[in-house]
Amino acid sequence: INNPELWSTDSPNLYTAKTLLLRNDKVVDTYETKFGIRTLEYIPEKGFFLNGIPTKFRGVCNHHDLGPLGAAINEAALRHQVALLKEMGANAIRTSHNMPAPELVRICDEMGMMLMIEPFDDWGFRPKSENGYGKVFNEWAQRDVTNMVRQFRNSPSVVMWSIGNEVPSQWGQPGMDELLMLRNLVNSLDPTRPVTCGMDQIGSVISNGFAAALDIPAFNYKPQYYEMIYNRLPNRLVLGS
Repeated sequence: INNPELWSTDSPNLYTAKTLLLRNDKVVDTYETKFGIRTLEYIPEKGFFLNGIPTKFRGVCNHHDLGPLGAAINEAALRHQVALLKEMGANAIRTSHNMPAPELVRICDEMGMMLMIEPFDDWGFRPKSENGYGKVFNEWAQRDVTNMVRQFRNSPSVVMWSIGNEVPSQWGQPGMDELLMLRNLVNSLDPTRPVTCGMDQIGSVISNGFAAALDIPAFNYKPQYYEMIYNRLPNRLVLGS
């Protein structure tokens, strides 16, 4: 594509790739993929750049339900929700703490809302609850994360992957093994976007290497510690959520 119209939060330009499957020169199947063209840069000591332009994340942690409408997907309500968020000045959504509905990702592609996609907030080591995702983590995590990245990696709105949120695995060596497995898996499927994880145990993750192992360490609330974190970690990038 010569001189493409770039995708951005202000101008969410999209293209369509049409794939044809032929047998004996006859088309037997077609598939259309919407995509956008844009550049992402995360530069240590400088921050995030969208299409070469310094850009601040003004984001929300958006749980998957729709208030009194419930958890079933209502596309009109989702579109209204994203429009309200943009109207109030937001430019990014963190899908806390569930994989997003495909409808939400498509709407964010079309309306110019950046996404940090986050699949779960529980790993196998020290599960949060008896019936949480930690119960099936060892069996399903690799398959679920693989499907997630493959499903959404063509979407221009997706600017970062999160592999978890406040997981008790922050506290021990088995948790480091889980982190490295998830980080390496995502990087192998999509090397174009960084991997993060929402953390709340600041002292633990700084001392045991958990935070330094992420492409971009993310800390939930506690902004009074961000300067200290920034000076202690080698990443030279910190995400606050």
